[in-house]
Amino acid sequence: MSDELYRMTAVEAVQRLARREISPLDLVEVSASRMAEVEPAVNAMPTLCIDRARDHAKALMAGKRREAEGEAGWLAGLPVSIKDLMEVAGLPMTGGSARPWPAATCDAEAVRRLRAAGAIVVGTNTLHEYAFGGTSVNQHVGTPRNPRDPARLAGGSSGGSAAAVAAGLALGALGTETGNSIRRPAAFCGVVGFKPTF
Repeated sequence: MSDELYRMTAVEAVQRLARREISPLDLVEVSASRMAEVEPAVNAMPTLCIDRARDHAKALMAGKRREAEGEAGWLAGLPVSIKDLMEVAGLPMTGGSARPWPAATCDAEAVRRLRAAGAIVVGTNTLHEYAFGGTSVNQHVGTPRNPRDPARLAGGSSGGSAAAVAAGLALGALGTETGNSIRRPAAFCGVVGFKPTF
């Protein structure tokens, strides 16, 4: 069953969650299982928060933290990861640098909106240092590998985000893009990358 679940698209997962064929906790456990299986070889997620993700899943299943339930696009318990260039409350935001950073005190607005829409954050993603480059080669936190072919790069700068989705570590991920930093790694890893307009 876990093979089936981690290979779903985000749309399929949200539909199955809404029909209660699977639970948010099922998907968090699948993400945790995939992380144990393929990390650190893929090196897409340097910081994990699985216990917190389990708590969030259980809260959703108990009818709590369901602010956007019933709204179009409600994510219903979808596991997601966040490029380590955005603040996630309780986790350090390093920008892929060697500098030690304290834990963030609040979520970035994009992360807050994802959580309000029912997404469950399972960790953060590797990137090119400070998102300044197209390969995600990073001497400080390591380079994310392409799950389709580990001898190849995942692209950048949101390489860890694309690699996490391609490897089934999360069913969606946030990246950032100024010049192809979402679309390039998505293309390299064989997943969909979308950059909305400003």
